[in-house]
Amino acid sequence: MCCSIQYGGKITQELDRDLFFTYGYLWIREEIFGGNFQLNQSNLEASGGVNYMIPDYADHASFLAHINNMPDNDNPLVFGLNPNADLTASLADSRQMLATLIDTQPSDAAAAGGKTADEIVKDMIE
Repeated sequence: MCCSIQYGGKITQELDRDLFFTYGYLWIREEIFGGNFQLNQSNLEASGGVNYMIPDYADHASFLAHINNMPDNDNPLVFGLNPNADLTASLADSRQMLATLIDTQPSDAAAAGGKTADEIVKDMIE
């Protein structure tokens, strides 16, 4: 029922609907109310990752501590992606950052005796 009414039934692509129902099947079930239900299907601790679990704590402070100990970056395996997805995302972020740096440099800085865009980027990196 949750998957059917999500987005007001506005999932238009059949494969997106199948994916959404798959996530619903995996994560919206009776077992999530038991202790320490694991959201990811494989053990990620063996590869240096974190297993995402719904903890079974009795107090609010323990939940907050658990949340604060979660990693800043997720392992791509959590989402069923190839481990190289992290590398691809990092490369795309780097390209976007460099393009933004270059786009924000004044075009006449070198002609006026200022630093070139390459020199400015090098200084920032150092």
